[in-house]
Amino acid sequence: MMILDFLVSSQEKLFYISVGLFLSTYIVITYLLQRIADKNFIPEAIKKLFVLSSLCLIAGTLLFFLPPPFSTTTNEKSNIIVLVLDGLSQNITYPYNQDLQEQAAYNYLNTKGVTFYQAMTNAVYTHGFFSLFYCGHIKGNCNETNLLNHFSQQGYRIITSTFHQNGLPESNRIHNYPGLKSKYISQHMIKHISWSLRRNFHIFRYLPTPNSARVKKFEATLMSAINPESIINLQEDLPFLLEKNQSNSFFLLYHTTRFGDGYTVRMRDSLWDNENGTIRSTRKYDVNNPEDISYIEMLKKRDITNNQIFSQTELMPFLEWFEKSPYRENTYLIVTSDHGSTYSNGNLWYGYNVEEDTVRVPFFVLPPKGMEITKKDPLISSISFHDALMQFAEYGGLSFPLIKRTVGISQKLKIFTYDDIKKSFKKHDIRSVETLSMLCSEPDYISTFSHINPSSKQLQCR
Repeated sequence: MMILDFLVSSQEKLFYISVGLFLSTYIVITYLLQRIADKNFIPEAIKKLFVLSSLCLIAGTLLFFLPPPFSTTTNEKSNIIVLVLDGLSQNITYPYNQDLQEQAAYNYLNTKGVTFYQAMTNAVYTHGFFSLFYCGHIKGNCNETNLLNHFSQQGYRIITSTFHQNGLPESNRIHNYPGLKSKYISQHMIKHISWSLRRNFHIFRYLPTPNSARVKKFEATLMSAINPESIINLQEDLPFLLEKNQSNSFFLLYHTTRFGDGYTVRMRDSLWDNENGTIRSTRKYDVNNPEDISYIEMLKKRDITNNQIFSQTELMPFLEWFEKSPYRENTYLIVTSDHGSTYSNGNLWYGYNVEEDTVRVPFFVLPPKGMEITKKDPLISSISFHDALMQFAEYGGLSFPLIKRTVGISQKLKIFTYDDIKKSFKKHDIRSVETLSMLCSEPDYISTFSHINPSSKQLQCR
């Protein structure tokens, strides 16, 4: 298990040399005091004291340059597995939602230098997870290609399972990733993406009836772009991938869609005010409105049911396997989402505005077995989100030019146990346990929303 070798080892070595210097100083001072107090000192005793003090000084100096005997550090690099829990079907429909209201929202946000899709997700954008990990810490533009290049240069084998924002696999961008030999996507995506896509076309009141030929063409394009050999099942294939890459550090970003993510409020319905014809930051539906409550509750119940099915069929089996696997000894498991405190979009139903829903990011960290966590450990102190991720990167054996930045955190970062994560998935509500909440982020992300509603509270980094 790789921990902060330099920091820990230096502290332990400094302890040794400090002890040696202390003993040497103590002996020398004792000798001088004795000489002053007793003029009849014995020359032979002086020699013995001098030799003893010299030996202590030499021993302390040598210990400073040698590894301490009780050091637990090794040269082995850790694996890092990141599970990004999210739904993609809503995003897939964006190219087809071209009615006047949504087009107005597109145009408005484009004047702010962002696209409609980016405005919703850039704060914790799925590919932006890399951005949150490294944005500002590497040279050049902060984009996915540069970030993956940096991982690759550090000796990590990069395996992603993400979709591009137009809903199609990013297989055409493989050549941009040095050292990336294969592309994997979630088997779960393949089985349910088509159903979610069709469902999305009919679930919302203002969405016109879709062109069936267009839907079929999109589905055909999606499926033809998928290489069957590149499909990855979290529980079945991850052991193989870990074994195959055991000689190298292993970084897996596994982005998965949940069952039936066709019950999510659309961004247009969240932001567009029909009465005033303006963009706003709060959702349209009102849980206190009798006309809306039954519809909202129906969707929420289905969402919870779908989360339960997904947890039982894919996440829980993986966690149970992982807990018993030998990779628990040297692997960091990070469970996060691109937005939302229930790893879904559901909070928009319950009165949170876009800012609030976007910055409540679930963030579990399951450290390797045997790693001692103390109250003084920086992982459980009140630190910034970026610095926390930098800490994990260092634990994983990565090196990079670190640029210090401060991002406010509303709660202390907690190291979760396997039981904590298992319990949270059973309850299907990350709010039931202590989670990490970002108070602010980079201006390119969160501050976009402050332009939508001038009266909304500005999110500023402290």
